[in-house]
Amino acid sequence: MFSKTNQTFFHVVFIFLFIDILFLTKSVFPCTIAVVSSKATVDGKPVLMKNRDDSDAWEQEVKFYDAKNPTAGGNISVVKWGKTTFLSPYPDTINAGGANEAGLAITNTNVVGINPLHEMTNSLIELLNDALETCATVDDFENLLETWHYNNRTKTVNGVFGMIDAHGGAAIFEVTSRYIGSPLLYERFNADDAFDENGNFLGYIVRTNDHQWGIYEGGVDREKRTNEILKELSLNDSLSYTSLMQDVARDVCGDIEKKYRDKDPSPIGSEVNNSKGNIYATSTYIDNFYTGFCISRYNTSSSIVVQGVEENGNPALTTMWVSLGEPSVGIFTPYFPASKRVPPYAWADEIPEHNNIVDESSASVLNSAIVETGELSVYSNNILSYAYIDGRKRYAMDKTINYEKVMELQQWILPLEDIIIKNTEDYLDCLRNNSPFINSEDLFSFSDYATTYAYKNYIGFKEVYSDYSDWNFKNSCSRVSQ
Repeated sequence: MFSKTNQTFFHVVFIFLFIDILFLTKSVFPCTIAVVSSKATVDGKPVLMKNRDDSDAWEQEVKFYDAKNPTAGGNISVVKWGKTTFLSPYPDTINAGGANEAGLAITNTNVVGINPLHEMTNSLIELLNDALETCATVDDFENLLETWHYNNRTKTVNGVFGMIDAHGGAAIFEVTSRYIGSPLLYERFNADDAFDENGNFLGYIVRTNDHQWGIYEGGVDREKRTNEILKELSLNDSLSYTSLMQDVARDVCGDIEKKYRDKDPSPIGSEVNNSKGNIYATSTYIDNFYTGFCISRYNTSSSIVVQGVEENGNPALTTMWVSLGEPSVGIFTPYFPASKRVPPYAWADEIPEHNNIVDESSASVLNSAIVETGELSVYSNNILSYAYIDGRKRYAMDKTINYEKVMELQQWILPLEDIIIKNTEDYLDCLRNNSPFINSEDLFSFSDYATTYAYKNYIGFKEVYSDYSDWNFKNSCSRVSQ
């Protein structure tokens, strides 16, 4: 038996851990997700988008996971390595979202619930993994929600899930638990049912880190901004996976900043919060402006845009585009769950001569290139986690972006990405017209070529922005179609 003194000590320790976890969860995995119906896109294919924020780590990689269920097949996911402890419900690999061979693509956001105790058991990543491993459709996921608690009696879920499938499904689910191990409460929102106040069909749904059972309105400004941009695209019949990559995921509020471009540069100073021991570096010029309310912002670590297939189309052509870094200066490259493999540039730390691949962290070669060439050019110190300032260890992150540098980098990043998009579209069109040539080996070879092409041209850009290497990929389908 514990003495009263020991009992009091453990109660105090528990309370401090409880409070710490409560405040940490307000910043864990903040992100913006959007789901677009196939009825709203220019090509009749649904789209899923997620911008993932992570203030603690810039490392990201793409991984393939073998099938555990033949209905779903294997899956490709964007992950970082985590650390599981008795206080953490998260698995060793923290999954930001992915797509499986059946054509289901899914992602999520964390929400802070009414009962803080639930934050210690919030297992939304495990539910996401279960969905990728077992579900082929959005309806399958809803069925999973009905039964998930039977095998997870010590867990809760509190978050938002967005998904598309190969059968016309496109939906967002708000999910919560009333108590540990209880049946899940949820509400489904279909993108096909999204209209504006004037009755115009919009065909998309947006969420950040909040739902009807949440107590912390996380990301409401980013949700509003995402809705504004998507509404304009929808009403102008311009919704597509490319517009979500280049107009939505990359948004750093440049249009707002332009209103101030004629003003004289003036000092901004530094934002210091002594109570929390935080200091945020800022620029002395107005061109370096705050991005906290933008869709892509100072702690956005990756972006996922999944182009699904037309209703009842071939799920093998599901394409997951990923920017392994802050998307305003990153480059999106294509991956296919049906390829059953991921190019080394998207998961290996190093690829030295003789192909002696090194993989000892969550970083990847392409990820590191985007951080070092892109992010550190527009944010002064986002690779840092902690720094000693005034003799104290404080969290340090530049929260203001150098917009002039963003525009300079995009002069060669966007044309480079357009080359990859154009060749990917041509390749997929060829496969749609020549289905016997769809196979995992060719899909991997194309993804590997595209990722290698992106990396080598990204790090070797020239002052003449059109000077890229020739695209020379050849495959069975492209040869027979000529």
